[in-house]
Amino acid sequence: MEFKPVKLFIYDISKGMARAMSQGFLGKHIEGIWHTAIVIFGREYFYGGGGIESCPPGGTILGAPDTIHDLGETQVNYSLYLDYLTALGGDTFSSEKYHLFDHNCNTFTNEVAQFLTGQCIPSQITSLPKEVLDTPLGQMIKPMIDAMQVTPVGGQPIGMPQQAAQQQETNKGTEAHGGTDPKSDARTPAAQTGHAVLPSEVYDRTAARMEAANIASQYIGDRAFSALQDDPETYRGFEVSQSSLVLFKEVDVEIQVSRLKSSLPDNFLSMEEIKWLDQITEYLLAEPRTKDRPAMESVPIIDKMLMESGLASQELVIVVDILQAMALRSELLDSLTTGHTLMKWINQVSMSSQSYCEELLLSLTRMLCNVCHCRKGFGWSTSTADWLLDSRNTCNGRIINRLLVSNLLSGSVKLCEAAASCMHNLGQYKLFDDTAVELGSALLQCLNGDLDENTSYYALSALYHCMECGEVACLTNMLGLDLGKYVNKSDRVRKVCADIDEVCKD
Repeated sequence: MEFKPVKLFIYDISKGMARAMSQGFLGKHIEGIWHTAIVIFGREYFYGGGGIESCPPGGTILGAPDTIHDLGETQVNYSLYLDYLTALGGDTFSSEKYHLFDHNCNTFTNEVAQFLTGQCIPSQITSLPKEVLDTPLGQMIKPMIDAMQVTPVGGQPIGMPQQAAQQQETNKGTEAHGGTDPKSDARTPAAQTGHAVLPSEVYDRTAARMEAANIASQYIGDRAFSALQDDPETYRGFEVSQSSLVLFKEVDVEIQVSRLKSSLPDNFLSMEEIKWLDQITEYLLAEPRTKDRPAMESVPIIDKMLMESGLASQELVIVVDILQAMALRSELLDSLTTGHTLMKWINQVSMSSQSYCEELLLSLTRMLCNVCHCRKGFGWSTSTADWLLDSRNTCNGRIINRLLVSNLLSGSVKLCEAAASCMHNLGQYKLFDDTAVELGSALLQCLNGDLDENTSYYALSALYHCMECGEVACLTNMLGLDLGKYVNKSDRVRKVCADIDEVCKD
């Protein structure tokens, strides 16, 4: 039985004001006003005025926690944990039983911590409400406190399928205007009672299975909290052999550069830029370490060609083919991945993939396969560090995931195989849980189709590595992946099927 770490996220919702002002207002010193959450299976779970909710670690409006407290480890599996939370949400920790001081987020985390590990949360957190109420000011403000609720924005109710959650928000909006939704003949329990829909009222495993297919889109935009993750550069439990990586080496750089120079508009490249192309061609054709690397300050010509709207699709394919060859050389990756221009172009493609020809999407996906051949490329492809794009925060991992999911589910045999191959390559290192859930959900949809041996192997292998995240293993069980239709495709497929089956049994 696998042990899972259990963390307590501790937030000071007073943002330091309690520590600075409590002595003057309350007559005693208080370090903070605490909101806490349990973090396990790659999710953060908390209780508030909306009942029990969850989000990616650090994913509420509160951001990163002020303190992370290690509660130990648990053998409780994800399915049992989810059933436990569903039962709590329907009774002890329903939304209407929330009370800011007497029955709050800390009451919830203390109970869940004991269920998972037998440990209580720190006593200075659970004793704080009594300390405040025992002061003269606490007695004065008690009537106001009785009517208050705290729910950090950013969570999703436990056990609520996506459609039910959307219906709840619709009903809340129509109630605010004194009417019902004209598009619906019946109102949900939330609309009838005026409180959040409880898991016991809406949770249905059949509906959950139907909604599992949409999890990939739900998770786009979620940011993993790095403090909970293993170092991305360390190998994971199920190691992908370097020899089994899918690498595309068939690009004839000399021919492609020649075609590019002849097809580009006149004077599009300067003489210096043409000279650089010739140098990079000579370098890529030479044996590794037998020639000095060309001066890489001229790499912006790649950016120039990618972002130039006047280039035809075929010219873009040639450019990406050259990048595909460059990506196999680790010493060139720093140059390709410095700055955000290349990722901005990939984002542009991923947001409107139907506008691009299959040949370009295929070349781009194969380039990403090559990028992921080493730790440096993996780190760039899965990075969760935020950066601004069109005045909004994004990150590399979000963009790459969107492209891979789109290609995997495109219906194109070639794009599906290339995307599955890239996900297989990503599996050589530890994936963030949010990435694993997003890719794993798409892989489960893809595996419902009729795949050839190659695509089957890479998709199953990628899924197996995603299943290190407990949520993906649970989804695989819920959706009932039919391994029987794959086991006779080949010995290597049979082996990975057995590995998946073993994880599902656990």
